[in-house]
Formats: sequence, structure tokens, C-alpha cells
Amino acid sequence: MSDPDMAVEQPVKRFHIGDLLSVVTERLVSPSHLDGVYAVVDWMTDVPHFTHQLSRAGDVCKPHLLRQHPWLAAITIPESINDEATLRTFLGMVSVRYGEYHEVQRIPEGEYVAQNPFTEMAQMMTGQAPTTHRED
Repeated sequence: MSDPDMAVEQPVKRFHIGDLLSVVTERLVSPSHLDGVYAVVDWMTDVPHFTHQLSRAGDVCKPHLLRQHPWLAAITIPESINDEATLRTFLGMVSVRYGEYHEVQRIPEGEYVAQNPFTEMAQMMTGQAPTTHRED
């Protein structure tokens, strides 16, 4: 018999602040580049993605990231980031202020609609809007 007062612990995974900012701001500031975006989005949705699916998946993940870490909304990515050196400097500054790694929970089951990547590409090419959220 389970104890109703015991909360079910949700799985979490730690990600670099640059990975999280890349999803929230749509500016690629992850130290592992696009792999960092894939890592966050694939973890949060529990679905592997192709590159053309990252934007749609990121749109679903972004509000959940901001609920989990509202301070991410206060970080502005400077336009002056234009190479690895300026990126490292920026990430160093935000890591000192906010911490380098942060735990992220998956989005609630059923809030993300996984699509076949080839079907989704065909929809994109014909101008059809892909399904982004579960419709009740």
C-alpha cells in the first residue's frame, strides 16, 4: 500500500546553463553546440528528434523550462557573441551568477505530440502546420 503523502519523485537530469538558454532564447549558446539543444529537448520530451523538429519541440519545452527555472527569462544573450572566445566569456559570467548546471524535469506525459520525422518534414514542405500539443 502506498503512502498518499509521499510524492512520486520525478526523474531529473542536469544540463549546462548554455544548453537551457539555447532552448529558451533560440540563440545557440550551448558549449556543446546543437548537441546541447538535442540533449535538453530529447530529455524533456522523452523522444529523439531530427534537426527540423527542434524548433517545434523547443516551443513546447520552453514554458516548462521557464516554470522550472524562471530566472532564465532574465538573461539576455549579448549580440556581441560571435566566436568561441566571446561565448566562453559569456557562459563563464552567467555560470558564476546562476550556476553552471541545473536539474531539469521532463514535461508531463501527453503534453508533447511526437511525430514521424519524415511525415513532419512533408508537412513542413507542403505548408501544413504540424501538431504541437495534445488536443483534448
